[in-house]
Formats: sequence, structure tokens, C-alpha cells
Amino acid sequence: MEYYLKPLEKQFEIEDNVKNFTLTRGKKGTSKYQTCGVWKGNIRVVKTDIDPIPPPWVHVDDYSEVELIVRVYCIRGLGLAAADADGKSDPYIKIQLGGKKFSDRDNYIPKNLNPLFGRAFEFNAVLPHDSELTIRIYDWDLIGGDDLIGETKVDIEDRYLTNFRATCGLQKTYLLDGPNKWRDFDLPSKILADYCKKHGWDEPKYNDAPPYGVVLPRLNKGRRIKPPPEVAETPEKGKENSALMALHHLPLIKEHIETRRLENPLQPGMDQGSLQMWIDVFPKQPDVETKPIVNVAVRIPKPFELRCVIYNCVDVPLVSTQLGLPMVDLVIKAWLTGMEHKKQKTDVHYRSLSGEGNFNWRLLFPFEYLPAEKKNVVKKKTSFFAMDKTETKVDPIFVIQIWDNALFGPGKYIGAVSLPLLKFPKPAKSSYGAAIDTLWTIAKQYNPFRSKQIDEQTGQEIPEDTGTENLFEVKNIKGWLPVWTGEPGDSQLAGKIELEIDLLSGTEAEEKPAGKGQKDPNQFPKLDKPNRPATSFNWITSPWKAFKFIIWGRFKWYIIGFLVLILFIFWLALFIYYLPPALTERVSREILPC
Repeated sequence: MEYYLKPLEKQFEIEDNVKNFTLTRGKKGTSKYQTCGVWKGNIRVVKTDIDPIPPPWVHVDDYSEVELIVRVYCIRGLGLAAADADGKSDPYIKIQLGGKKFSDRDNYIPKNLNPLFGRAFEFNAVLPHDSELTIRIYDWDLIGGDDLIGETKVDIEDRYLTNFRATCGLQKTYLLDGPNKWRDFDLPSKILADYCKKHGWDEPKYNDAPPYGVVLPRLNKGRRIKPPPEVAETPEKGKENSALMALHHLPLIKEHIETRRLENPLQPGMDQGSLQMWIDVFPKQPDVETKPIVNVAVRIPKPFELRCVIYNCVDVPLVSTQLGLPMVDLVIKAWLTGMEHKKQKTDVHYRSLSGEGNFNWRLLFPFEYLPAEKKNVVKKKTSFFAMDKTETKVDPIFVIQIWDNALFGPGKYIGAVSLPLLKFPKPAKSSYGAAIDTLWTIAKQYNPFRSKQIDEQTGQEIPEDTGTENLFEVKNIKGWLPVWTGEPGDSQLAGKIELEIDLLSGTEAEEKPAGKGQKDPNQFPKLDKPNRPATSFNWITSPWKAFKFIIWGRFKWYIIGFLVLILFIFWLALFIYYLPPALTERVSREILPC
């Protein structure tokens, strides 16, 4: 689609046949001056000797009443004015055409100033009675009346009468099926024939056999206009796509999205945001089948589950000491960006004396993903008192961190790695190959100063082999990845992690259930308890092990010496205590006769 940053009537002068003249009453500049309506018409002066009268003068046949089908597609709002105290709005759409009104209040979008509406409305209208289409954006409120954010008005009659054919934009291709199926009630060949008749041109001449095409003396210097072969497999597609390509050479409105400024009557002149939309207008034809309305509903994200099994980690720096002995209590935390409130962590590998940790721990992260936009959809409340969850879209990035666990407080941060799921770095098969250079492949793709290599034959950029894979395609990745600390360009290796990541759809996750950690159902894969050294324990819950490995292991000879000293002191005390009586008794026996 063509993208217009302003309304269609400002992009094209659609008041070419019928102009709008404001009717007023009273003297201008006084309090009695007021607008009384609009007169639609046109006045032209032409020479009478010219026959026929040349375009753009158009005669409107039998315009007493015209029945129309009007379809309004509201795609999204941009920069809406905040109507709530928290600086947000809960927008929804109210639409009116003539005496027909519709409110979409039940489908309000909470806490969003750039809402994605994806709503389509259909009305039956009769011109000239139902000419003015009014679209209003309101702010939903639980208590009290809803506040008007802004509105925009569209004159359907101008679009119906213009020479630019603003009823339905011309699509790029004539297709019989698929999401971009031809939606106009008239075929491209009929539209081209009506245009030629209206402007006094010769009828178009088509080729009934390949190669298909159309010839119009007034277009393309009289040369044949050919459609691409891939859209001209049959005579019908060949004819209609030939006519459609010819129509794209004419000053007619193409398939588009227009951007309309919203205004509030209570705050004239102030911008209240804008609405992106388009309108299709079809005259009712009894002998023409009514085409279905185009589905512009908001894309529904697909459920996925990321399963990460942390097996081991090595080469982690010993950032703590215990009784003078360097060590680290290893724990690994992980989450998906935007879902930090749902982060998970492994159990703790206590007292790692070599920087090695053993876990065999499974982490589960269910999330919602939009394949078309390549974004994760995160829904969460912005505050404790919020009634609705706010939806945000973020890049699918998996973050892993290594921490030194603390009994009280968050612990000590050691290092981290961010892994984009769409460009996941290929892991090494062994810890020796998991160097920090492995992750520079991620930094390269975000480097805006990277020199581009151009293919001389095609003129297109040659994509750099960054050594990454799309996890949504490969589904499974296993190996060793480095963890770093510091900024790119000044980074240091902070360890290596052996992991396995599986990405499952929502259906696959239900068919293959698995528990967190080593809980049941312990499968896909089955995880055994980690084989940790005897020195790995929590000294609070294992006091005897703490005595054996911490106190006795380091202070054994001091303890033995201290015990020997105590025994010697005890013996000396007894000796001193009993020595005087013994000496007295012996002296008395030797000096005094019996």
C-alpha cells in the first residue's frame, strides 16, 4: 500500500468536480455571524464553440439518490492525547454516518497512546443524505462519562464524485484468492473501459493469448503494456492484470493508507493525535456479488515455549572468599527481554573451588510471538492498582547471567550474555572452543560502521556470514557459550556455560510436557541429579560437612596442637594441684617416725 502522511483530500484535489461552499448568515466579525451549512456544486465558463466540452467537466446523471456500501478500516492511532492522570488513555472508536452510529467501547485498548485498532465497519448509505462520516476516538473510563480525545470528518460524496476515483484504491495485482484478493466490485478491465469512455479515448485492445498485454494509444507511447508472467497464468488474469497495469499509469488513487489529524471541538487548533485508516465506497449493484470485508484484525500472537537446560559452567572467576579460601557459590539466572518479572534461576552450586558448576537444571519460559513482526508480545500490569494489562512488543532476546549467590541480598553479579533468538550464535562443541570471540558475531550485525560488500552483478549487498542461526527454524541448539562482563571492546571472559535450548510451539509443549529443574515430568531430556564434589554444600544446612571440609581441612594441625596444649595445661594444673599435699605427706613420713 501507498502510505500518505496526510488526509486523502489533501494528497489529491478530490474536489475537482464538486466543490464545497460554506453558507453563512449575518455580518462577518459580529456575534450574529454563523455557518448555516454547505452548498455543493461547481460553476465553470467555457466557450460555446467547443464541442464536445473537454474534461474535467463531468455530467452527473440522475443524482437524486445513490445507494452505497461504505467500509471504514481503522488501522491504528498515533500520538493520541493523554486523557488519564497517569499520562495514558484507554482509546476506542465511535463512528457515525448519517443517522447510523456504532460504538466499539467493548474493545477499548488499555493504557496506550499508539493503539493498534484493526477494526472494520460497514454502513449502508444513501447520497446525498448520508454524506458526512464522523470518526471519534474516546477514552474509556470505569466511572463517569467517557472523554472525547479527538475526531475527524470525511465527506463521502466528494470521494464518490471525484475524477481521481477515490472509491476504492487500485491494488498492485489482480488476485482471485489469498489475503490480497481483489476487493473492488468492478474488474480492472471495466474500470479502464469506463475511464476511456468518460474521457473520449479509444477502447483498449487486449491480447487473448500469451504474451498478454493491452494497447492504449494515449498511454506508454502506444506500446503494449505487459503484466509480469507470474500473475498472468490464465487469459482472465492476463487481461485483468494488463488493464490494472494500464490503470496505474493514470492519475487514479492507488491502494493506500491515509493519516487523518484528530481534533477536539473543545480545544480547537490543538493536535490530539492522528488516525491511520482507509475507506472503500461501493455503489450498490444488484447483479454484482458483494465482496467480503477485508480482515484487518490485529494479529494474534502464537504461543511458544523456550526450554533451556543448564548442564555445567566452567572458568568462572572466584569472586568470594571463605576463611581465606577463594571460592564462588554459583547460580545462573535467565529470562526473556520484557519478561524480567518472570525470571528463573537454577539451584546453587555451593563452594565451587575451581570455577566449575554442575546443575542439570531445566528452565521453562512460555511466551507469545508475532512471526510477521518478529516481536514478542508481553502483557503485564504497569502498577498494582491497574485494572488491565498493558501490551508491549519487544525483540525476542534470551538473557543468561552468572551470579555469586548470597545468603542475604541479591548476591554478586559475575557476567552475562544476550542471545537473540532470530540470530542465535552457534555454540561450540567443547568448552575450549567457547571463546569470547564467538559472541562478536552478534556485535557485528549491530555495527552501523561495518563496511558493506556489494555484488557487482546484482548490485545488492552481500550478507555477512555472522555464524548465527534462527532458533525458530532450527528449533534446537546445544553446546558451549561464553559469558562476558564489561562493554563491547573492553570485555572479559566471565565463564562458559554448557546448555541446550529447545523452542517448541504451544501445541508441541502440551504434547511434550516437562517440569522445571528435575521435577516431574522429568523428560525431554531426563535430567539426573548433578554429580557435584563433596566440597559443595551449604554450611548452614550441613554443619558437620562444614566442620569437616572448612574447619578441619584448613585448621587440622592447629586444632590438634590446641587440644594437645589443653591436655598439657590440664595435666600441669593437676600436677600443681596435687604436688604440695604429696610432698607434705612424704616429708612427714620421712622426718616423723611412725
